[in-house]
Amino acid sequence: MIRRIYGPYSFTPANTKKVLASNPQITNPNRVGPGVTIAFPAMPVRLPPQFAEVFWVQTATTARLDEAYRLLRKFDGQAPPMIIIPVRAGQEGLQFTILLENYCLDEKTAKETVAALPPPLAEGAKILTGLDKRRAYFK
Repeated sequence: MIRRIYGPYSFTPANTKKVLASNPQITNPNRVGPGVTIAFPAMPVRLPPQFAEVFWVQTATTARLDEAYRLLRKFDGQAPPMIIIPVRAGQEGLQFTILLENYCLDEKTAKETVAALPPPLAEGAKILTGLDKRRAYFK
């Protein structure tokens, strides 16, 4: 789950420690049963400048982490791998943006990627480029 919430390279001992520290009810991280509520702490990140020059495909945005995670599971194996990016933006508050894990280097490839998505994802997909300086990005 850490990899799904924070991104593909985030499953580190330090991040695992942070998640476990936020969840004292979890005594064995290898055995978390159904229905257990898990808190994922916000970890602000500074995105490298090269991320401002690529194209991301956003498949959805939701105000609830459980809804974002449900969408990931629903399309697992039917769509390219996706990640959840928590974003805090002004009056909207905390939002969970779902992006395809791999970015595109040009707009044409991004459009082709959207067209190849399953119809329910393609309908609401947006192509994003650049970083919005008014938003705080978390991993």
